[in-house]
Order: sequence, then C-alpha cells, then structure tokens
Amino acid sequence: MQRILGMLIALVFFVVGHTSSAQDSELFQRAQTGDSDAQVAVGNQYFQGNGVQKNEINAEIWYRKAAENGNAEAQMALGKLYHRGIVVNQSYATAVQWWKKAAAQGNEQAPAFLAAAYLTGGGVPQSYSFAHMWFSVLSAGSYRSEYGSNAKDSIEVLMTPEEIADAKTMLIEFMDKQCRDC
Repeated sequence: MQRILGMLIALVFFVVGHTSSAQDSELFQRAQTGDSDAQVAVGNQYFQGNGVQKNEINAEIWYRKAAENGNAEAQMALGKLYHRGIVVNQSYATAVQWWKKAAAQGNEQAPAFLAAAYLTGGGVPQSYSFAHMWFSVLSAGSYRSEYGSNAKDSIEVLMTPEEIADAKTMLIEFMDKQCRDC
C-alpha cells in the first residue's frame, strides 16, 4: 500500500512538473534548428518558469547557443548571468565582453550596463572616459535616453578636459563604426 501511495505521489509530481513544455512546441523545434530568436525565447521560458519548470541551467544553455549565433538579446542575458553569478561562475569581465558584443549590434540596454561597469570598475578598469562615452551612446541615436544624458553631464564634473575629449573621440569612433552598416 505504501509503495502504491509513493508511486501515485511521484506521478502527481511528474504531471504537475510537466506543464506544457517548450520541448513540445514549435518554438522548441525552431530553437533546435538554430533559430536564435527562438533560442532566446526558450531560454526565457526556462529562466522565468513560463510554461516549463524553471531551470536556470537550461536557460543558460539556450542563451549561450543564441549568443554564440550572434543574438544581441541573448548576449545581454548571458552577460547578466555572468554579472550575477547565476549558474556560471561570477565574472564581471565576461559579462562586459558579452555586453560589448550586444552593444556592437545596437542593443538598447547594453550602453547602460557598460557605462555602469566603467563607472564602477566592475570587470574593467574604472574609466570616466569610457563611462562618459557609453552614457553618450545611451543618450544619442535611436537610444535617446534622458538618463544617459543626465549621467554623462553628472560625471563630467569628475573628469579632466582631456578625459572629456577622449570620451568624445571614442564616441565618434563607436558611432562611425555603427553607421557603416546603416
């Protein structure tokens, strides 16, 4: 009797834990065939426990596949995992590497994360010039963030005229590189 009860409990846990799985969907099939947007979506499902049992290890696997396929959203997500040390060894430097890749593709979150990293020295040498440059990117172009503009103006009081000039030069170089594909 106790054995049957144990089996019934196990069955209940299996049924409850086996929600409409990403593995059963068309989305999962697309992800398996290399569709990076689908890979990000499956990663998000696992990370949030949306339609599947929450599993940060599976989320990281799918984010990594998409990030290595050049998906900027996945590169941001993977960078956040490294920044927080979720499932992977915490590494601010690795987080910054992924965020730079995302920024190079025009991801709108990346400049804010990079500016914060350079402002605090999180994973990179602390640099007001680089922080200023990334805040400038955030306030320019399609980003047009008032936060970026205000933050850039706020750190200028901490910078030398040479550092401000360096930041402006780096901004021009970054924007020129971005616009080559425009």
